[in-house]
Amino acid sequence: MELIIAALLLGLGNALHCATMCGPLMFVVFANQNTKSVKLVMPFILYGIGKAMAYAILGLVVSVLGFTIKVAFSQQLMSLVLGVSLILLVLIPKLKNWFNEIGLQSNFIQLKLQTALQKHTLNYSLVGFLNGLLPCGAVYIALLAALAFEGNVAPMLFMFIFGIATLPVLLVTLMFKNIKFVLLKNKAKQIGQFAIVLVGVLLILRGANFGIKQVSPQINKDGKMECCTKPA
Repeated sequence: MELIIAALLLGLGNALHCATMCGPLMFVVFANQNTKSVKLVMPFILYGIGKAMAYAILGLVVSVLGFTIKVAFSQQLMSLVLGVSLILLVLIPKLKNWFNEIGLQSNFIQLKLQTALQKHTLNYSLVGFLNGLLPCGAVYIALLAALAFEGNVAPMLFMFIFGIATLPVLLVTLMFKNIKFVLLKNKAKQIGQFAIVLVGVLLILRGANFGIKQVSPQINKDGKMECCTKPA
């Protein structure tokens, strides 16, 4: 349950950021669609699933690459370290600037992708998948949080839910193109940072061994969380 809550919080909290970053690309992708028509729904669902699948694959890759770290640390320590790391990412100015630089790289790649899309017939799922692989600070933070969950399936599920959670705001962005989302960039950052800190606190609680079901589960003698182990 804490996996779903954390993924939804990060996805919803960073959705406005995604809208300001991915909005221009979406406008090109759906340029030939009537954004006020019901016919937009299916192409957008295909686009959204493609994007969420890209995030899920990134979750698997990071989980596999981070396997050595997971073996070296207990679940409890992983949750505590990653929770503190997420909060520090928001509080330390240099780290925040680094994520801004990632956004600039993403803008450059988006411009190249937009040019290519204008010349070819679109496969919405493929475009969504490629969009999901673009450099994005919010996605990298979500991947960091996903590492707190055991196994390879859990990080994949975390990232998929994270991707799905961003879609409602993206759909609103697409339907109401006249909304000046650029003016909301500062607000998007504030909401996103609040969500990151909140998830960081949840991960710290998760590893704190307070024995609170679904929030701070008990750690058994093997160093495993009761929420994450199968009964004998």
